[in-house]
Amino acid sequence: VVATQINGKNIIIPPDIMTLKQDEAAEKEFILQHASFFQPGDIFDACSEPEEGHYWKATYGSEWTSHAPNAATVEYNAFLRDTTDIANSTLHLKGIQGVITTIRSTNSFFATHPKVLEQATVNKFGYITVDSYPDQFTTDPTNAANARLKELQTIENIWHLPIVIGEMGYSNNVDVNDTTQQAVLKAEFEALVPLSYLAGVNYWVGAGTNTSGGYTHIFAVVNGIWSLRPAAHELSAFYQSKLCGHASAILTDRSIPSWLVALSLSVHLAGSFRSYKLLFDNC
Repeated sequence: VVATQINGKNIIIPPDIMTLKQDEAAEKEFILQHASFFQPGDIFDACSEPEEGHYWKATYGSEWTSHAPNAATVEYNAFLRDTTDIANSTLHLKGIQGVITTIRSTNSFFATHPKVLEQATVNKFGYITVDSYPDQFTTDPTNAANARLKELQTIENIWHLPIVIGEMGYSNNVDVNDTTQQAVLKAEFEALVPLSYLAGVNYWVGAGTNTSGGYTHIFAVVNGIWSLRPAAHELSAFYQSKLCGHASAILTDRSIPSWLVALSLSVHLAGSFRSYKLLFDNC
């Protein structure tokens, strides 16, 4: 049990909930112990969607984002910035350069509420990274594409910074067939192509079954044999169109290419999630 005092109140943090300091210490130790995992050009998000952590509700209550800015949102933003600083300093301590630590994902609520997500935080990162599923309850391709565009334009109108979709996938909540998945994703990708402010897209996909985290998978497995669902070809075509248009983009220590794309395969490994990136770069 960890006891702390916030705004004159004694707060008891249950033993199964990490404090921010414990999280930061674990981050540093992970990098120190596994430096070989990192190489230039990697993207390292020290804590994706930190707002989902139990710490915030346990410390500030379920309405901790209300009446922002407040003590909770100030601490939240400081945590985002601090964990990027810790990643940078620890990587550099191990002699590792060129790892991108400023692609920091939040859910769409935070990306669209500037009183919760601070300008100082956004300025530090230089990008808005949003994990986004505005299409999760529709099966209509036009409605899905419009919902996607509406959310992205809202974010653009607020921040005027490059946007990275840290997660997208269809369908997150509805068990759709191959035809519907392909039609919806085709419509969404076609809508995304002309957006000049969109800097990257990461497709979030489970392990190829309806019981592995939503229904977004673009792989299928039958009797141990893997195959691509039709929507996978729409994703590949989308990535190809973007990469071939920006073939000269270069990864550096403080920037990402003008088009960043990755297919993230989420798998359980040693009790944690690891992302494997598949780039379609054979233009």
